[in-house]
Amino acid sequence: MTEHRRGLTGDWYTDPGVFAEELELIFSRSWQMVGHCGQLRTVGDYITATVGDQGVAVTRLANGSLHAMYNVCQHRGHELLVDPAGSTKTITCPYHAWTYDLDGRLLHARGEPVGELCVPAVPVETLAGFVFVNLDDQAASLANTLPGVEADLLALAPTAADRTLTHRRTQVIDANWKL
Repeated sequence: MTEHRRGLTGDWYTDPGVFAEELELIFSRSWQMVGHCGQLRTVGDYITATVGDQGVAVTRLANGSLHAMYNVCQHRGHELLVDPAGSTKTITCPYHAWTYDLDGRLLHARGEPVGELCVPAVPVETLAGFVFVNLDDQAASLANTLPGVEADLLALAPTAADRTLTHRRTQVIDANWKL
């Protein structure tokens, strides 16, 4: 009799090579949910997240749009926004105080010319009020990637886009992302 497995073997969860492939084939090429529009209601509101092994930040701009970028200073690679969410007028690196606008444009760098330097942007879109980013700047739109999902979700939860996050609890566990 042939044995049928009901799940993945252990190496799918523990092999560093498998994880490296997942980073390349999944996290760097697909839309990942990082939050909800309710967290980004006001100009200057931001959320941060980790997508694969990359830190990203999403901000609400003065024109009302969302902007996503890598959460890393272009000077020495320090994390820019350390809190998971908050509100700010500008983004200042805690290492050498380089200051960026909410769209990642460099505003001030002590002793350095500002020029055209900015934090690289990341595609950002919303679906039924949920905020998604994609590390692939050539990615198809979220609507083309998940056709009909927004309508289906809103049919089940018509007020999903209007919700407000009232509590956040984070628990870090030493486990593979698939668990």
